[in-house]
Amino acid sequence: MKRARKAIQAEDALDEAPPVGAAGVFDAPEGYEERCRLVRIAGVRRLRIHVPERHDLALMKAARGDERDLAALAAMHRRKPFRLKTLVARYDEMQFTGSPEALRSRFLLLVARLFGESGAKRIEPNLKVHM
Repeated sequence: MKRARKAIQAEDALDEAPPVGAAGVFDAPEGYEERCRLVRIAGVRRLRIHVPERHDLALMKAARGDERDLAALAAMHRRKPFRLKTLVARYDEMQFTGSPEALRSRFLLLVARLFGESGAKRIEPNLKVHM
C-alpha cells in the first residue's frame, strides 16, 4: 500500500502521498471505469491498481463531502487546474445513492472552492438535480 501511494505521488507530482483506504460504497460518474488508469509499482507483478481519472476522482470526493477531501482537491487544482466544463458534464452523468439535493450542494461547494463563488453561481441555474 505504501509503495502504491508513493507511485501515485510521483506520477501526479504531489507534495504528499495521497491517503488510501477501503471504501464500501461510493458514487461515481457514469463510465468512470473506462477512464481509470493503471498504476504500476516496481517489483509488484500480480497487483493491479486502477486510479480514477482526476475529474472522476473530484466528483467521487465531492459526493462524499469530507473537508479533507475538498482540501486535497483544492491542492490538486492549484497544481493542475480542473476543467469546469468536464466537472459539470461528469456531474450530469452521476448516479447518486444519497439525497439528490446533498449531491448538488456538495458539487456547488466544490466548484466554489475551486473556481470561486462566481463559478458556482454561473453554473447553478442549469445544474441538474439527480433523481
